[in-house]
Amino acid sequence: MLQRSELRLGLGKVLYGPRSTLPPDFYRCCTDYFNIRLHEDTFIGIRSSQQRGLFLSPDRAAPLPANKPLATIPLNSLYTLSNIARKPNTLHDVSVADVRSAIRDDEFRIMAPQFYLGLQMSAIIASLPDIMQSESQEELDRVSGILRAGANPYARLLDDEDFSEEFVFGMYGMALDSWQRSSYEEMTKKYHLALTSVHEAVKPPFKLEHFQRITRLVLARVEHVPPAGYYDGSALVRRMQRRWRRWKKTPDPSDVALVPFLDLVNHSNRPNCAVRVGPSPVLNGAGAITLFSLRDIQPGQELCRHYNFALNRASALFRYGFLPFDLISVVDHDAIDEYLTKNASMFKPESQEEVEKRDREQRELSRLETIFQTAKSSGGGGEAANVPGGLAPDAAMGDRISRRNE
Repeated sequence: MLQRSELRLGLGKVLYGPRSTLPPDFYRCCTDYFNIRLHEDTFIGIRSSQQRGLFLSPDRAAPLPANKPLATIPLNSLYTLSNIARKPNTLHDVSVADVRSAIRDDEFRIMAPQFYLGLQMSAIIASLPDIMQSESQEELDRVSGILRAGANPYARLLDDEDFSEEFVFGMYGMALDSWQRSSYEEMTKKYHLALTSVHEAVKPPFKLEHFQRITRLVLARVEHVPPAGYYDGSALVRRMQRRWRRWKKTPDPSDVALVPFLDLVNHSNRPNCAVRVGPSPVLNGAGAITLFSLRDIQPGQELCRHYNFALNRASALFRYGFLPFDLISVVDHDAIDEYLTKNASMFKPESQEEVEKRDREQRELSRLETIFQTAKSSGGGGEAANVPGGLAPDAAMGDRISRRNE
């Protein structure tokens, strides 16, 4: 699916060529099927590290100011744990309990919701027809209609991204110590065993390798969000319900969801975007996820947010496929340029006065070192003539030296 990349203002490269229908199909899916309000033009591109991401349109006449919305995503249109089984081409007779009971390891049993979403997305993607198998124009048109219908463009975009455990470990493995590497390898092993058990128990109509790959992609994208109707009703009622839950010491309700469009926004330690969840005035007070700018964003610049890592290195690498290091994850910032800017004074040519001052200091250090070595070799005694510069030892120290030598 990768097409020839076109350079855009040196800030981002367009990933898909003009002949590809996937980007326009995806944006149409976001607006028509998921009812996402797109407030700014963006494009799907790649950064210099060949990582896919979302970029602000280079055709914008001026930078996007801070605190401006980029997209408003309704909560009631997401693919969540509670509604995905009702979507087309999913496994309607498989429940989260079936997935949880198939997992033998306690550590991974708590990830049953994420594995369940991965299983259902694997089913949706596996059901997509192969357009290359079309033998007539009529068949081609029929298949094209299926690929562009409903949430299928989103599934196609998810399927178009690859995940290689060998590449991830080769890229970031050296940043882990021996314990962290062992922990990462153990998690990877348990992950494959857990998915193998689920695949054997459910017996889905697709291969295990497909299930493993799609679930890894889903695992890095899932978000914990409020339920679709959480913000319905008055703010006073919600406040009273929240206080009641706190008094009863029960957690706020949440759902595990895939958030289209938002999952294209990569992580950065210096983000230019952030997420706000709550009633949206754009949707007449309905609950939504709003992606907005934190600072000025230049046309063609990548949109990045902070993932709020609360995981150790091994767990973060396992879930997201990268580590949040400044020198690795920052795309709009050059650490070398920052170093040169902060230490610019170190690279300026020295004045004649600074050179003479440094030479005087060096001569003084050499003289003091000579005095110290001479005094050391003579055991602290000796005549004044033997001391460089005619500096004789303090006579008042002689009695102490003699007693110390007795």
